[in-house]
Amino acid sequence: GVQYTKKTDILKGDEVEVIILATYLNKVDKKISETNEDLFLVSVYFTNKESQDIFENNYSFFLNGETPVSVQKIEKDNENFKSLMLKNNWGKYYLVKFTSQDVYNLTIQLKDQGANSAQLNFEK
Repeated sequence: GVQYTKKTDILKGDEVEVIILATYLNKVDKKISETNEDLFLVSVYFTNKESQDIFENNYSFFLNGETPVSVQKIEKDNENFKSLMLKNNWGKYYLVKFTSQDVYNLTIQLKDQGANSAQLNFEK
């Protein structure tokens, strides 16, 4: 799963505000790739916030500009995803589901209500 995991940050000035790790699950599990969904396991860590919740911090996910079908918090001890979770004890994990897109390149984006955003590119 690590080869299908990517990392990026959202910066404010020279300071890291959000650290994002995303794993494209369709490439990790053959059963998933047969569904009509593009699935990502995403870790989000807000460096200077008390709350680590993306909703409380007014952030949203997008895939090629489309909103997700669902965003579900995943506990760190979840047996289905435990092997894919990198040792990030501070942030929160989310299972983010999107309707499958008939394209080769996927860009997952995390953005807030303002101009802060980051994106990661994956290939189907």
